Amino acid sequence: MKKLFLIAVATLFIGSSFASSTSSYIADDSQIEQLFASSEEVSLSSSDEATALMLNINSVNGDEQTKSGFLIRAFFCGQFALHRSYMGTKGLWWKYFCTLNIVGCVDFWGTVFKGDSFFSKFKGNDKFVVWN
Repeated sequence: MKKLFLIAVATLFIGSSFASSTSSYIADDSQIEQLFASSEEVSLSSSDEATALMLNINSVNGDEQTKSGFLIRAFFCGQFALHRSYMGTKGLWWKYFCTLNIVGCVDFWGTVFKGDSFFSKFKGNDKFVVWN
């Protein structure tokens, strides 16, 4: 009985999807060409501050690492050690895969609760454990 009911529902669903019609939309090539001709040229080479932020976040701040940049990277990409590479650490990303983001959480929450003293330990430090 269940199988018969499921077959009937599936048949109705498939039949209704074929029976539904699409609107009769016709694309007018001349109107499309006119829209392209009247459109404004946009390029990534503009000197907007927003464009500079999108292209390279370090071009605005120089090479200075900020605590907010560290925290954002630690929260969203702590599993991949992106926050550590932001601070100048090299070659630790593979160790983070084995820790199930526990180390990334320690880095994030330690910086949130302890502040600048904890944050300053990460600058250029190539050690895996820097919380001592």
